[in-house]
Amino acid sequence: MQIASHNHQTDLDAVLASVRPTQALLGLNQDGMIATDTWGRIRYLNPAAERLMGYTLDQVHERPLNSILTIFNESTGQSSGDPVARCLESDSVVALGNHDTVVTCEGEEVPVAGTASPMRSSAGVTVGALLVLRDVTPTRLLMRRISYDVMEKGRGRLISARQFHQRVEQIVHGMTDLHQHALIFVHLEGVPQIDERFGGAAGDALLSQLTQRFLSVLRERDSLARLDTREFGVFLEHCPRRQALWIADQLRRSLRRFRFQWGGQRMSLGVKLEVLPIAKGASSDDYHDGLAPALQDEEDPAPYA
Repeated sequence: MQIASHNHQTDLDAVLASVRPTQALLGLNQDGMIATDTWGRIRYLNPAAERLMGYTLDQVHERPLNSILTIFNESTGQSSGDPVARCLESDSVVALGNHDTVVTCEGEEVPVAGTASPMRSSAGVTVGALLVLRDVTPTRLLMRRISYDVMEKGRGRLISARQFHQRVEQIVHGMTDLHQHALIFVHLEGVPQIDERFGGAAGDALLSQLTQRFLSVLRERDSLARLDTREFGVFLEHCPRRQALWIADQLRRSLRRFRFQWGGQRMSLGVKLEVLPIAKGASSDDYHDGLAPALQDEEDPAPYA
C-alpha cells in the first residue's frame, strides 16, 4: 500500500512539474492555479493564486483546499461548494457558476470564473485536480452596470398600479367619440412561485427581464404597470382596436418564447391576455373587474387569425 501511495505521489509530482512551463507557454500567468492531490490537499499555488487568495504556498501546503477556499453565488448568497471535490468525484471538468465569488483570507470578495480539471499521469490515472481561477472583477462590474441601467430604464416606464388607474381615468374623462384607446391585461402564471422558490434576487431579475420584453413591443406613449404578483396592465393610448390586437399578439408571442434562467434551471411562464377597448364614460375599475368581454387569451387565438 505504501509503494502504491509512493508511486501515486511520484506521478503527481511529475504532473506538477509540467504545470509551470505549460502555464507560461499558454499565457496563463495571470490566472490563479491551485493543484491538489486526490484527497483535495493543496500541493501547488502559482503566484497569481497566492495574490488572489492572500496565502503563500508555504502557509497552505498539504492543507485541505476546502479549509481555506470559500466560493459562494453572489446573487443568492448560497455556497457554491467545492469544485475540486466535485471534479475528483466525477473525474471530469467542473466549471464555476456565472455569479461565483471567492472570499480571500482577509474577507475580501473577488468575482471569479474558472474550472477544476482532473490531472492525470502518463498512464491515464487521475492523480489530483487543477483549479484555475480568473479574477473577473472588471467584467462583473460592467455587467452590473449594464444590468442596473437596463433595470432603471425599465423602472422609468413601469408605473405603479395606482398611477395606472389614475392615468386611465384621466384619459377616459377627456374622451370624445373620435378617441380610441385600449387596455391589455396580461396574466402570467408561475411568477409568484419563482419569487418564493428562489428569493427576492430572482424575483427582481425576472421583473427586469419581463419589463424589457414588454417595452420591446410597446410604443413610447404606452403605459405599463404591475398590478399584482402575476398581472401586468398595459394602457394603449390613441390605439385603434386592430392595432391593439396586433400589439397584444406580439406581446403574447414574445412572452411565450421567454425562458427565465436561474440556478441552472430554465423556466417558462403561462400566458393569458385580455384585450379591452375603452368606451367613453367607463372607469378603469370596470375593465379590471372583468365587466368588459375578453377578446383574446391563449386558448382562443381567433381574433388574430
